Amino acid sequence: MSTGAFGIVIPGHPVLFDANCRQVDPQRWLADVANSASAVRDVTLFLNQPLPEGTGLAAYISPPPFQSWRFLGFVHNASPSATMRVRWLPEDANPTAAQVAIAVEPLSELSVKQSLVPGDEFTQFGKGVATDLIRYLESFESMQSAAGEYLTKLFNRCVSLSLTAH
Repeated sequence: MSTGAFGIVIPGHPVLFDANCRQVDPQRWLADVANSASAVRDVTLFLNQPLPEGTGLAAYISPPPFQSWRFLGFVHNASPSATMRVRWLPEDANPTAAQVAIAVEPLSELSVKQSLVPGDEFTQFGKGVATDLIRYLESFESMQSAAGEYLTKLFNRCVSLSLTAH
C-alpha cells in the first residue's frame, strides 16, 4: 500500500494517517495514542484508496503495556469506513493511552473475526425496544394475529440486517 492509503480518527486526538504510523512490516502499522483526559472509546478507520481485491484493513487495540491485542473491526473496498466501539476489560481500567494496530488481511479471515465481536450497544438497545413493543401490542386481545405476525417478521428482518451490516 502506498502512503495516504488509510486514516484513523480517535475522538479528542488528531487524525492519524498511515504516514503518521510506524510500519512494522509491509502489511502492518502501529499508532500510539497518547495520554488523554478520557479513555479511548471509539476508533474510526477509513480508506483513502482501494485495497487489493479480497483484502480488508483490520483494526486492533491494546492497552498499556501493549501486550494483548483485541480485534475491533475492519474496512474493505465495499465498506471503506467504520467506527468501532472499544470494549475494555475490567482489568484494563479504562486506559487513557493505547496502541492501535492496522493490518491488511484476507476478507475471509476478517469475516470470521467480525462474527466473534460482541454486538453493538445501539443494536442491542433497538432489539430491546422492538421486543418490548411487540410484547405490548400482543397484550391487547383485540390485536389481530396478522398484525402480530407482521411485527414479528419485521423484527426478525431487522435482527438479520443488523447481523449482516458489515
